[in-house]
Amino acid sequence: MRSLNLHENIIKKIEGIEAMDDLRTLNLADNCIETIEGLQNCKMMCTLYIKGNNIGRNGLSDLMGLLDCQSIEVIDM
Repeated sequence: MRSLNLHENIIKKIEGIEAMDDLRTLNLADNCIETIEGLQNCKMMCTLYIKGNNIGRNGLSDLMGLLDCQSIEVIDM
């Protein structure tokens, strides 16, 4: 799978995508996510849509998971 659209749900945590090593685009916009995490196996991901979540309320530590996925070129936050 190269594209996964899970926007406008009530997702609270990024999980269950560990085996999606060919994922290129992930849309998690407008959910209830507080921390970017669980992206370490997404080596091919280049686009992440994650606006409209609760990221950043606990400071910059909410963004540390971005460091696990260095292939990201576009982030809509």
